[in-house]
Amino acid sequence: MAPTAVGETQRIALAGGGTAQLDTGSAISLHDDPQWRDVQVLAGAVSFEVGHNDPRPFRVRAGRVVVTDVGTTFQLRRNGDATDVVVASGEVEVATTGGKAVLRAGESATLADDDATPRVTPVDADAAMAWTRGRLMFVDRPLKEVVAELNRYYPGRIVLVDDAAGKRRVSGVFRTNDPLAALRAIETNLGLHATHVAPGLFVPLPPFFVGGLAVPRVGAPPPPMGPTHTPTNSAK
Repeated sequence: MAPTAVGETQRIALAGGGTAQLDTGSAISLHDDPQWRDVQVLAGAVSFEVGHNDPRPFRVRAGRVVVTDVGTTFQLRRNGDATDVVVASGEVEVATTGGKAVLRAGESATLADDDATPRVTPVDADAAMAWTRGRLMFVDRPLKEVVAELNRYYPGRIVLVDDAAGKRRVSGVFRTNDPLAALRAIETNLGLHATHVAPGLFVPLPPFFVGGLAVPRVGAPPPPMGPTHTPTNSAK
C-alpha cells in the first residue's frame, strides 16, 4: 500500500471490524490467513481500533517487534530501527527477540529490533495520539523535536540552524493541517524569527528557514516557555 502523502491521513477498515488510521508519511501492508489477522507497519505512525467480530487474533509487526491485541486502541510509530507503542485503552502484548511485556492504557514502550526485554513507561496517550484528531500536542518539548514533527506535515522544509534555539522548550496545541501557523505561534512566544526563502536558496543568518524552507533569528532569548503555556494562536 502506498504511503500517505505529506499532511495526509487515511482511515482503513480492518477485517473483523475496527480501523487503522495512518498518519502523514505512513504505510502498512495487510495479511489475512486462517489463524491470524496480520498488519505490518512499514513506515510512520498508525493508530488501531481493533474490532472483535472475527475470532482470529489481531497482530501488528514493525521490524522485529510484534504487538498482539487483547482488545484495545493503540498506536505504533516506526522510526528507523525503533518502534514506539502507545496504548490508549485496553491492553496489548509487545514482544521483541529479547522478551515480552504487557502494555495497558496510559503506558508506552520504545523497542529496538534487537532490544532486550521491553521497558514499560507511563505516557500521555491523549497527547501522543492527538494527530488522529488533527492536532499536535507538545508539553515542554525541545524546539528541535517540535520542528522535526512539524516537518512531517509540511510539504516544504523547516530548517532549524541554531543549536541553542533548538534546546528552547515548547508547549502548545497546533493543527496538523497548518504547520506554518504553529511556527508563527512559536516565533511569537520564543522571540524567534523565521525567514521564508525560495526552495534551494541557502540563507546563512537566521535559525529557521521556510518556503521550500524556514529559520529563527536569536537575539537575547526570553525565558523558556513553561510546561503549561499554550501559544495564543495555537489551535483550540
